[in-house]
Amino acid sequence: MNDVLYVLNLAVIAFAAEPACPVCTRYHYEELLLERVLRNELALEQTLKDIKETTTKDADALRKLQDDQEKVNNVIESMERKQILME
Repeated sequence: MNDVLYVLNLAVIAFAAEPACPVCTRYHYEELLLERVLRNELALEQTLKDIKETTTKDADALRKLQDDQEKVNNVIESMERKQILME
């Protein structure tokens, strides 16, 4: 009976001991959180930069497309005028 109590006592002591890995302190948790926030902020800044670049490229492409459309319309009008004059 004493042997069983001794083994149970050893088991309780083993499970009640400090864990092998250190427990994160409040400051460690806050440091990890701050690092994650900073990484997210940098990622968002890069995304915003990419969006601005894309918007600029799109605006330039749209402007060029409108200029080309205007040229085509002018050519069509010119051809229509010539057609009217030929009749």
